Amino acid sequence: MYKLNGKRMFTETLVLTGRSLLPKRLTVKIDIEIVKSAASGAMKKLQAATEKLQAAKDWDEPAFKEYCTALDSALDIILGEKNRKAIVKYFNGQYISMAAAITPFITDVITPALGAGLAKATRK
Repeated sequence: MYKLNGKRMFTETLVLTGRSLLPKRLTVKIDIEIVKSAASGAMKKLQAATEKLQAAKDWDEPAFKEYCTALDSALDIILGEKNRKAIVKYFNGQYISMAAAITPFITDVITPALGAGLAKATRK
């Protein structure tokens, strides 16, 4: 469920479950300002960092650090800093596991909602 109000905000709830370490469940309420999120460029930076990390033939520490920084920036814009910190803590700083778990949420829920909200905002 999402709501798009006159302030062009997107509201969603993310529930993470199934971690073997405490906490076993984390619920995060997300309020996203659509235009700010779409215009930030954070997702493009994350995409570039992801491609660079995937292109590395061996372990590439600088590429991984760049990826983590880009992921933090994107999540700060999309989820808010407080929520991002809670999620990083939930995953004990394991960025690969964290990205694997929340990427479907971002690509299947957040990205389409931002696109629809931005299209609606530009029509007005």
